[in-house]
Amino acid sequence: MLIRRVVVADDEKIQRDVLAVVLQKLLPGTEVISCADGQEAYGEIEKEETQLLVTDICMPILDGIGLIEKVSATYPEVKIVLVSAYQEFEYARSAIRFGVSEYLLKPFRVEDARKLVERVSGILEEEQEQSRQQSCYAAMLEKEKADERQSLLRKLIEGTLDEETLPEIFSELEGPGVAAIIRWKNLGEKGQRYQKRRMKERQEMLLDALEDGKWLGYSGREKHLVELNRGLNRQENRYALLLPEAEEEEIARALAGLVEEMKEKGLICHAGISERKEMLLGEISKAVQQADDALSFCFYQPWENCVFSYRKLYTAPEPQLPPLTDYERRLREAVRSGASKGLGETLRQLKGELERGSLCYPGRVRHRISSIVVSILREVEGMISQKEYDILLNVAYSRYVECDSLEQLFIISEELLEEVAGYFVKAPEAYDAVEICVAFLRQHLEEDISLQTLAEMVHFHPNYLSAQIKKKLGVSFSTYLLNLRMETACRLLTETDCRVLDIARRCGFRDSSYFNRIFRREYQMSPEQFRKVHTSCRQE
Repeated sequence: MLIRRVVVADDEKIQRDVLAVVLQKLLPGTEVISCADGQEAYGEIEKEETQLLVTDICMPILDGIGLIEKVSATYPEVKIVLVSAYQEFEYARSAIRFGVSEYLLKPFRVEDARKLVERVSGILEEEQEQSRQQSCYAAMLEKEKADERQSLLRKLIEGTLDEETLPEIFSELEGPGVAAIIRWKNLGEKGQRYQKRRMKERQEMLLDALEDGKWLGYSGREKHLVELNRGLNRQENRYALLLPEAEEEEIARALAGLVEEMKEKGLICHAGISERKEMLLGEISKAVQQADDALSFCFYQPWENCVFSYRKLYTAPEPQLPPLTDYERRLREAVRSGASKGLGETLRQLKGELERGSLCYPGRVRHRISSIVVSILREVEGMISQKEYDILLNVAYSRYVECDSLEQLFIISEELLEEVAGYFVKAPEAYDAVEICVAFLRQHLEEDISLQTLAEMVHFHPNYLSAQIKKKLGVSFSTYLLNLRMETACRLLTETDCRVLDIARRCGFRDSSYFNRIFRREYQMSPEQFRKVHTSCRQE
């Protein structure tokens, strides 16, 4: 209902009461207030929001024209209906300049009052719709403006926008300041509906706090909150804070208080802070990258709400990774022998080694451990179907991409290595040592590989392995290795522009003259002639 409150002003009680009763019947549920003079009516309008004033002209203390003048000046949204006798009509017309909406001539009929109420309601509906449209348009413009600012800030952060073109838009960033990144994760897809709702409430609480900025502990300074891309981890939420005129220690204390408050509410989040930049606008990209680098150290404390400072973590000499060669060898042996117990124990020792002393940069740790595991995974090429092998590698890559903690890194690594170990403990017929040797030869063709080396790798006696190679491949080990090297040399000669000397080395020949002699013996022409002939044929 648009007309929720009506004030009726008339000094004649009978007429006032009749009008109030008629309006009450026409507008059920509406509050109708009766007043004996203009001053009382104006007081009622001051007390509470009123949509309609119905007033007579002749009244004591404050007449109708005076009341209309005051109400239209102070409360222009109130619709005014003037009640007048026919002989007063010309005089009443002067009230139009004060915003009178309608007239009701005495004596009036109920039908007249009904039509008047309908007209006033129609006017209010039109005004409400116009107001709604204007509000929507204003909100749309405001959103477009905010989205444009967010887009420009993202481009500044990514380093794809020249900051010299933006001094007027972001003038507050031209001075000194720091950047921060705050990060948290969504609830997993398998979470219960109640848990998801609670997680959403906590996230909204954090975003409201970031938007409000009171936690910063200072006022009068602008800040910018920019949503960053989630990247490959779709559960992750990341927001950058650009904080002009701020000091590192000041923001570190404020962020520590905020993340601690979020922890009490059940939301695990972390933050990273850059160094203070003397000209933040010109160094936004670098500042945000520093904050991101600092934030990456949550890798070691995934379940603790922490704040990390770039200055404290990256200004000291870079910690070196401990030697991992022996661990890699032990893992490889455990996988080949199918020793799950030894595999788990080695991984636990390796994890403990990485946690001792100064913590290494998380990116280096993740890359080094994943590289060791993937290199061991590659040993099953040839033991299983190509499709199964491709799936195994793809799963490994996708899981490591989303890995964001040391604990998760080693859980993933142990699961992958146990799966690979399973291939080595299957029935003997499934363990094709020759295929393993073939796969190894293809991957290490440039090395000086002996039958003894291969035999040790697959735990066979060299004579037994040699017999198996002859049985499966139809040629001896040395003949197969030479054929493989010649095939590779031909492919490199026809598909690349590499020098003959480089091709010889990639195929395991240390002496280019020996390579030329063997190649000529096999193909009755030199490598250069072979390349020229096959290049000409391909062009034709």
